[in-house]
Amino acid sequence: MKKTRSPKRTKSEGIARFAATYGNGEKNKRESRAAFMARSAQAAVQDLKAVGKFRRTSGGQLFYTLDKPIKVIPLIAGDIRLQVLMSEKFGINSASTDIYRHLVTAFQTECYQNGEIIEVYQFSHADKETKTFYMSLFDGQNMIKVDGDEEYWDLPKTVPNGTDGVFFLDDPSWEPWRLAIYTDIDEETGEEHRYHKEGVAKKLLVDTINFAATERLTPEEQRWIFEQWLRCLLLDLEEKPLLLLSGPPGSGKTVAMGLVKKALLGRNGSVDMITKQDAFTAAVTNTPFLVMDNLDGFYAEWLISGLATASTGVQVNLRVLYTTNDKIAVTPRAWIALTSTDSRFADNQPAIADRTIVLAMNRIEGGFGEKGQAEARILKHRDEILTDLLFQLHHYVRAWRASAEERTSIRIAAFGLAVERFAAINGEKDKAKKIFEKLQRSQGDLLTEHDSLFTALDEWFALHPDNDVYVATAGMVAEIVWSMAHVPRVSAITMGRRLSALKPFLEDRYQMTSDEGKRGSTLYTFHRPRVDGEKRKDQATASTADVTPTKEVA
Repeated sequence: MKKTRSPKRTKSEGIARFAATYGNGEKNKRESRAAFMARSAQAAVQDLKAVGKFRRTSGGQLFYTLDKPIKVIPLIAGDIRLQVLMSEKFGINSASTDIYRHLVTAFQTECYQNGEIIEVYQFSHADKETKTFYMSLFDGQNMIKVDGDEEYWDLPKTVPNGTDGVFFLDDPSWEPWRLAIYTDIDEETGEEHRYHKEGVAKKLLVDTINFAATERLTPEEQRWIFEQWLRCLLLDLEEKPLLLLSGPPGSGKTVAMGLVKKALLGRNGSVDMITKQDAFTAAVTNTPFLVMDNLDGFYAEWLISGLATASTGVQVNLRVLYTTNDKIAVTPRAWIALTSTDSRFADNQPAIADRTIVLAMNRIEGGFGEKGQAEARILKHRDEILTDLLFQLHHYVRAWRASAEERTSIRIAAFGLAVERFAAINGEKDKAKKIFEKLQRSQGDLLTEHDSLFTALDEWFALHPDNDVYVATAGMVAEIVWSMAHVPRVSAITMGRRLSALKPFLEDRYQMTSDEGKRGSTLYTFHRPRVDGEKRKDQATASTADVTPTKEVA
């Protein structure tokens, strides 16, 4: 008997299972409503598998990716992108709560059980293994790929979202952008020459800031640091420094950060006012750039720990929107900038001191310009700004690929190494080293400026002008901190731990040393801080008087 083949199913037929199963929503009499809904939902799952894939992250986020046109869609009931997909593919409105809920649950279950494991990024991604850079165009479908290939230096590669397994899921409120590349035609040869506007990012976002001289850094050095930070914003570094702009009211801190955010995200980019932990956690995991504005007088324990966690890229847990108890693990990817009239909210916080870049600003003189005009200028040149920053990554990627294992003096190593690569490309290695040394000292100042231990030691030397050296046990140090800094008394053991934690900063300011003394107690030696150019008196004039040694062992 001759076999006959079934007609080949076309793609349009392949996504019609749900329509054939659900029909007008009327079940047959022999089937329960629950069974009918489950069968219809499974038909919809098969329809979607015919035109795309269910994918999930290792942390538990669930997505569906449509093949043509490429779209990355979160499987969250309230997400507008999923609602649009439901409407376009199945004619189901989210207001049709019963069938909509069944379909969403079926999609989530299929994705959780059988979804392909991927990672999803926002804005940009630098792949450490291949040393390749990717940047989203915010249109959901295309991205730029930079791999050091000189053939594409005048016109970077534009590739589909999902190329090389790199998927971008960008907020719908972020405005798409395009490469701003222009063409000149040689009148004699007729040859075309492509070019982009170099230096526009520095001109519009860096040179306009009114930096102020500090004890450690000149305005020019701070401007250099800010430019390197701006360059690195495009790099999806695992560790990211915190940027703090500090200055009096009217210095333009908020405007400066607002302009950077508009340049990155478009007209909806603006500074953030966050005072709750949940809002902070959501923000650092859902935006590439977070600006916490006006932290004057604001302090919360969760803020310091949250900033430290976000800076180091440690995964955080978020409650899943489509369940009540389940959580997903998400990696913070946001670069964080802070503005304040001073740095007191970060004082005495070892967790963030050496992760923070503090830049000072002066009050603007000669009157203030209209904020709207500055924003309009940035939006007008936004494509040129992003193109300028992107093109600087060509040489960076080549240097990155040529580099072996490297080390840097900056605590946030990924940022330090990135800046050193940029500096090497521009012939500024010595300049970078010098500024890094000053930056490290300024980070120490942030930690110690209002610390009770340093306040007490300075007060002791002020009260003892004839003594250039102070030798004491941890218990004795605890006593002078209690009596001179007017803070609660702590035990010798607690003070010993604190001296150990602050050892690098105490060594830098007081040349602190420690030795085992009699009775097993550790003796700490502190030297009077020197003013630049000042020579110490005979260091034999040490004092352990005034306070009776305690018996605790530090």
